[in-house]
Amino acid sequence: MSKKVYKVITAVKSTEDFKNVTVYGVTLVINGCETGKIADISSEREFVEHIVNKLNSHDVSEVHFYDVVEDFTARQLPM
Repeated sequence: MSKKVYKVITAVKSTEDFKNVTVYGVTLVINGCETGKIADISSEREFVEHIVNKLNSHDVSEVHFYDVVEDFTARQLPM
């Protein structure tokens, strides 16, 4: 049986408007090897932690990883 865990990752990005902004993403680690990553989801760590907690608590399959994260981020955007 494979050991799968989703984790919060951190990166620093710069844009024309903002310099050195910390952003958070998610990595998928299976049996100690990174097998998937979305590097820049949000600058709000709590939001990304919420996603990671849901991914892990519901044991989301790696084939649905990107779709689930996309669904979460789409709900966060203002209409």
